[in-house]
Amino acid sequence: MTLQLQTVTNTLKKQKADAILLIAKINRTWFCNCNTEFGIIVINQKQQVRIFVDHRDYEQIKKTVKGYHIELFERYSQFASWIKTQHFQTVLIEADTLTVSQFDRLIKPLKFPHVINFNSDQLRIVKTPAEIKAIKKACDIAVAGVAYLRKIAKVGVTERYLKDSLIKFFLNKYNVVPSFDPIILSGPNTALPHGVSGNRKIKRGEFILVDIGCIYHNYCSDISRTFWIGTLPASLQKLYNTVLIAQQRGLKSVVCAAKASNVDTACRDYIDSFPQYKNQFNHATGHGVGINIHELPTVGPKSEYVLVNNEVLTVEPGIYLNGIGGVRIEDTVIVNNNKCINLTVKAKK
Repeated sequence: MTLQLQTVTNTLKKQKADAILLIAKINRTWFCNCNTEFGIIVINQKQQVRIFVDHRDYEQIKKTVKGYHIELFERYSQFASWIKTQHFQTVLIEADTLTVSQFDRLIKPLKFPHVINFNSDQLRIVKTPAEIKAIKKACDIAVAGVAYLRKIAKVGVTERYLKDSLIKFFLNKYNVVPSFDPIILSGPNTALPHGVSGNRKIKRGEFILVDIGCIYHNYCSDISRTFWIGTLPASLQKLYNTVLIAQQRGLKSVVCAAKASNVDTACRDYIDSFPQYKNQFNHATGHGVGINIHELPTVGPKSEYVLVNNEVLTVEPGIYLNGIGGVRIEDTVIVNNNKCINLTVKAKK
């Protein structure tokens, strides 16, 4: 039995549901790596799985997905008729991804007696060895991307040039695409946590902030580094060192059985201990990473989630001073007992 199937059936028992319908592409990809344009996966408490796909992917899925019943989805009435034969009373649906249109078209006509809205992100929190392998490779490529940006960052080149060059580097060398729109900023623009790369030219003695990632075999990576050309003014060097130490404290706090909020507290309390930086760390410390670039768990000040082994998450404290500049340092790590495994540690800080 796969970890995915075990996770789903355990969830069904916990929620006291007869079955779950996986419609979202991210969840279908997660469950059986069936990266199809359309599909519905039905899983019941007895660990019986039926995968419905249309003509575009049917033959391919039959070849690549083993151990589950694959059925050609030709018309909705065919699917609905089969569902009725199962006599499901309580069904879980993906409340976090299902659109109103999908619900009206695919779920509502089935008239289940009870429907439970379920956050399907919870299914994907703990990663399998295969998932971790893919994420690690994506992180290795992202680390190479940071090294490439350091190499080509010169006085006078624009943020947009660096961004466009990175995208070409990912595609030409590794045949991958970014996992999100790369954030590459310079100077005062680095005070914008999610600023957009523009035509501002790189200058000596100022911050260059890069927040990048890629997708490898459906799985994402995420890394941020802040660097500079030449020598920083003392005030900016102190700003950088403060974030660096805060991140080191956060990384040490990533341990199994600890609250995710502990990681945030470790970073935020250190930053806030400096009056000039207090309340200038204006986002959560991190998030889960997987098929989606942002998944559970949320690593924030109010997170009650307790970390468990083989979760993959980011630790990314930052300080942002409007009109001056900002620093963010981010690593993607695996929860591993009393010490996290840092997947992006090779990228220079």
